[in-house]
Amino acid sequence: MFIHAALNPTELGQKAQRLLARVENEEIEASTSALTVDEVVWVVKRMRSMDQALEVGEALLNMRGLELIPVNENVLRDSLGLMRLHGFDPRDAIHAASALRRGADTIVSSDSHFDALGKPARKTLEEEV
Repeated sequence: MFIHAALNPTELGQKAQRLLARVENEEIEASTSALTVDEVVWVVKRMRSMDQALEVGEALLNMRGLELIPVNENVLRDSLGLMRLHGFDPRDAIHAASALRRGADTIVSSDSHFDALGKPARKTLEEEV
């Protein structure tokens, strides 16, 4: 979702931007793994420039209404369990473990493998979030 908001000029990117505006306006609660900052900055740097990557990274860190969940030992241990149980890749397992530790109701992702969790429920940007 964050990468779509930063790089995707289509309707999907606009939906991501609108959702993040709702977060920034504190209309909805949102959290993400601190790993998201790394992922988004890396992709923006690779696709655009270092300056744009830094700008996007700072915007994520300063976003009102967005809680960054630290990737600590507990999250990492949980992520290994999710890898074992569901076959998740390491980064997706960290995101899932972060959401579970936070008690999230929803994961916004186009990755259907998050459906294996059951709860939190996965929604896509195309759906009403």
